[in-house]
Amino acid sequence: MIRTAAFQPKEGAVAVGLPSGEADVLHAPQIFQTESGQPEALDQSVVVPGEVFHLSDQDFSKKSDKKSHRERVGKAAKQVADCLQERQYAVIDNFISADDVGRIRADVDKLEAFYEPSEIWVGKQAAAGAQVRMPSVRGDKVLWMCGFHPDPGVWTNVDGSSRNDDYSQDPGSRERALEPCSRQVRETLQNGGVAKVSKQWQHRSIRELLSRMDRLVLGMLRSRVSRLAKLGHRSDSMLAVYPGDMTRFQKHIDNTAGDGRRLTCLCYFNPSWQAGDGGELVVHPPGVDRPISVPPLGGRLALFFSDVVPHEVLPTAVHRYSVNLWFYDEVERASAIRSAKELGHVGGSFGKTSEKEQREAQTFLALLLTSQATLDTLLPAAEKLSGAAREIAGAVVGGSGSAFMEGMRQLTESSLAELRRNLSTMGGDGSGDTTRYIH
Repeated sequence: MIRTAAFQPKEGAVAVGLPSGEADVLHAPQIFQTESGQPEALDQSVVVPGEVFHLSDQDFSKKSDKKSHRERVGKAAKQVADCLQERQYAVIDNFISADDVGRIRADVDKLEAFYEPSEIWVGKQAAAGAQVRMPSVRGDKVLWMCGFHPDPGVWTNVDGSSRNDDYSQDPGSRERALEPCSRQVRETLQNGGVAKVSKQWQHRSIRELLSRMDRLVLGMLRSRVSRLAKLGHRSDSMLAVYPGDMTRFQKHIDNTAGDGRRLTCLCYFNPSWQAGDGGELVVHPPGVDRPISVPPLGGRLALFFSDVVPHEVLPTAVHRYSVNLWFYDEVERASAIRSAKELGHVGGSFGKTSEKEQREAQTFLALLLTSQATLDTLLPAAEKLSGAAREIAGAVVGGSGSAFMEGMRQLTESSLAELRRNLSTMGGDGSGDTTRYIH
């Protein structure tokens, strides 16, 4: 699930069934099974140089120099905005310096032991489904970092302002902490398992990067790109690594259910990446004949619209590091939360299911997606489910608990294979309708 600052899942909660909190209206990406055409190389003429974003006008003493710097920042921001408007994606090189990449990698290396295998969403809609690990579809490992969120009201017209708090927040001077969302990881860090430092200083290099990304998106692009005009808050940050071994992420769209995510931002920390290492981001902008390959160079920032741009990560031969953020359209986000509440998906009967019942449903759904499981093993497993777990499983595939059981009894080998395919591709290409299998 995509986490937010305002609404955090309870510690140990399972991302399955209908959500018990507003954060759970959001969900993991949904997958395309279709093969992609050979991507073409990124056109370097549309890549925006990012060195201008390294400095604040506070780094200049003369008013004329401050003015010149703001003009250069504004020009670069306009280039990024124009790319998003025209191409639906944008790329900035050297958004952070080589030294910054090195510092972030050193910070990330202390946390990598706590990364966990990622999951994909299996479900009929954003408000009902389960997170299931499918390494053949998505092979990265991730660590969610909670906290250090911007105040959307602060980041307004920053390239035209000389106020320090508009342009050059110093993370080290503020009380906001950035910490792993997992309580277990936090406790390990606090007990000196990896690094015992104050919250004020902890993960400072990552916080400085997040602050720069926030300034760019909320302070410069929101006013220049029509589709970003209603941006408000963003997700927590997701640290990700593809650990080599040709791990990949199949072609998918981040937001296929109107969950509020409007802009996806990724910054890469791979200083020694070279051709042949793999792991290129491939974007498939609508209306373009051939997809575009974006190598994950250290310091590079990639941005694209979360709800309309299919994308994938090619098989990766070496470790590939990044941080991901999603910025929300406030109108769509509020509508998603309101719809979930009206349907009883937030605080309704499913929200009151126990963790045991949620895990029971998740375990069954994972078994359902396992190719080794047969009808002879699936039906007895379904019959052993509690009533609440059956209702969750039914909601995932678009029916009630009783309809779910009746459908399970009527499954054939061919319809089971197609059900599995559609469960793992829901929303990706519009064909994720499972109601014809579970009546």
